[in-house]
Amino acid sequence: MKTLRFNKNKIVEEPFTTSQTPVSNITADPSISLQNDKGTKYIKLPNTQVKRKRKLGKYLFILSIFIVLLSVVGVLAYNYIYTPYSKIKASANDIQSNASSLMSDFNNKDLSNIDSYFANIKKDIAAINSELDQFEFLSTLEFTKGYYDNFQVLSSVLDKTSNLLDSTLPDLKNLLKITGFKTEKSDQSTVIVINPETGEEEGDSAFSLIMKELPQYLALYDSIEPQLIDIFNEVKKLDPNYIPQIGDNNYAEIVKKVDEFSVKFPTISKQTTDFLSHIPEIIGSSTPSRYLVILQNETEMRASGGLLSAFGNLTISNGEIGDINLTDMWNLETHVSYDLGIDVGYRNIYGQLVLMENGCGAYYLRAQDAGIYPDLTVTMQMLSDYYSVANYYSPDEYPDYDYILIINNHFAETLIGLLDPLEVEGFGTVTAEKLYDLIKSQTDSVENRGNPERKSIIKDIANAAKKKLFEYKLEDMSHLITAMVTSIQAKDLGIYAPDNTELEEYLRSYGFSGETAHNFDGDYFQLSEAQNCALKINRWLRNDVTQTINIDNNGSISKLVHTKWVQPEIYQDSYLDQYDMSGRFLYRAWVRYLMPNGVSNVSSDGYDYSGYLYYLPVEYYDDVVQKYVSDNIIQFDSRRVSAETPIPETQLNVTYNLPESLNYNDKGSYKLLVQKHPGKSWGELNTVIINHEGQEYKVEFVLDRDKVVTYKDGVITVDNYNKSLDFILNLVDEIPWDSIKNE
Repeated sequence: MKTLRFNKNKIVEEPFTTSQTPVSNITADPSISLQNDKGTKYIKLPNTQVKRKRKLGKYLFILSIFIVLLSVVGVLAYNYIYTPYSKIKASANDIQSNASSLMSDFNNKDLSNIDSYFANIKKDIAAINSELDQFEFLSTLEFTKGYYDNFQVLSSVLDKTSNLLDSTLPDLKNLLKITGFKTEKSDQSTVIVINPETGEEEGDSAFSLIMKELPQYLALYDSIEPQLIDIFNEVKKLDPNYIPQIGDNNYAEIVKKVDEFSVKFPTISKQTTDFLSHIPEIIGSSTPSRYLVILQNETEMRASGGLLSAFGNLTISNGEIGDINLTDMWNLETHVSYDLGIDVGYRNIYGQLVLMENGCGAYYLRAQDAGIYPDLTVTMQMLSDYYSVANYYSPDEYPDYDYILIINNHFAETLIGLLDPLEVEGFGTVTAEKLYDLIKSQTDSVENRGNPERKSIIKDIANAAKKKLFEYKLEDMSHLITAMVTSIQAKDLGIYAPDNTELEEYLRSYGFSGETAHNFDGDYFQLSEAQNCALKINRWLRNDVTQTINIDNNGSISKLVHTKWVQPEIYQDSYLDQYDMSGRFLYRAWVRYLMPNGVSNVSSDGYDYSGYLYYLPVEYYDDVVQKYVSDNIIQFDSRRVSAETPIPETQLNVTYNLPESLNYNDKGSYKLLVQKHPGKSWGELNTVIINHEGQEYKVEFVLDRDKVVTYKDGVITVDNYNKSLDFILNLVDEIPWDSIKNE
């Protein structure tokens, strides 16, 4: 048997093998001849099949050319894209490595290798520039010219950065050396001395050394700020349409973020330098800053955030906190009122006077009850009057101070939460969750009753926290910065600078002072609550506030403010001395609504909720806070013995009309400032309902800081008030903390 082999346009007869197809299996057109004149059998292919073969040959040729071109492109890409990219990436990684090593040496106060680090960084910058120079050929092609221009911009940025390093390093080294860092190999070695008794490191930390000369560092920054702005302005010249995409890195997105930051940088820089302008005074740069410290206990709510539970002194020198000495506020009250027998001159007023005269105190205002206004500055001023008397007669026991710092229990819990677990000698492990219970168990223990040092545990915890605080890793600093800023905004801490008008204005502008706002152009509301004689029930009792605003066709505005208190906690034996079950210490609170001056037709149902005290609500203008006030007392049975017992609650409602100066039609909008109660760490739920032109508009928010509610043409919004420190929070969010290693 034979087979037919294709040979161009004919099939040649060959012996058949099993791997070949017999001719009988080939289907051909019947009209095609199968034999020529020599007797050789063949099949003539149709014209379409011949053309197909020719096309296949062309395709194979084109494919071969394409493969060759692809190989050339691959070689070019490797030489001009991948290789430069790899080298640039390696140089960038080396820059980061040198920066990390520099940071590690900084913490050890030994910067003797700083010249090497900066030289390496400059060398890497030069290497990156050299790689970028290879792309000059791109300038000759229209569709690649944009890439070339971007490479030129990057080259300029690198040159200016290198020049900045050259011009800054000598001054920086001199300043570091003056500060106390080792900057040359020949400098005396940095020696870390460990106190054998305390086991603590002696001598200034790296952070302390910087803080000591902070004004000089700020001056150095001022001198280089124009160069930094110039570098960021150069970055703005990058064309986002010509950012190469290599590998998995989204360089376009990176450049976009850098460009966005470069636009904001001049503003951020000014905000930062302005904010830091008075920080040297606060943290004791060069000259130690002495503080009178006031602690509030919000489980016994007062108008300023809580009972003034303890006081003491601390000194901050070069940013580092010295030993903290704290003692019971009763010691100050006893010394002034009984040992010295001096009447400071303050009295309980209005609702608090009634409560105090009915089993909680007296006509005279004790030091621990001095926080009678929802204004931290006023509270610090009033308490300082008591302390000044003690300081005058007993300066050794009550030393002088420069500033006053007031903090509440929630701030302490926030700080301990960042340092968990905290080991306190004599007390073991302290956590944020158990902080209050531990302090309470010690201060109220039988053996400590009547002991003037019964609150010394607070001092021990504070000193342990201080020690661990300065061991905080740099990459975790974002948590500490955020906690400090949000605590200031929530009025969980405040600072007052008596006899320093410029610093006091600075503190006020950034919200450190915790003051009641005096110059808001709009409606105003602040709830002031001072619980008297209900032990520690504010640990569990909560309230929310609803303001209903009615705008009539003429633009006149009337309001109803409704506050509801609930106490859901079921009594436990462990709550003894905190949660009364006898009925002697049921919930009683002095409640004031602070409103804008000029309100009219004020009406309160406080009489219905004042209980057996039969206190009649009073309306008046208060000169201290410069607000009109509805003054009330509420009282209710706050006990709950089981889950079946209904949750105890009470309420208060006050109605009034806003002044015509706030007429909606005249103003074109309605604005309401709702100021947070200082020290209320839980934040009240606030609801604002606006009825206008037959429609209701409603918004809810948690009062974690002061808020501004704005209504206009059917749209209601809520925004934060006094956002002067928000730039710090925004800046913290933009810093790549994960890439900062403090090892």
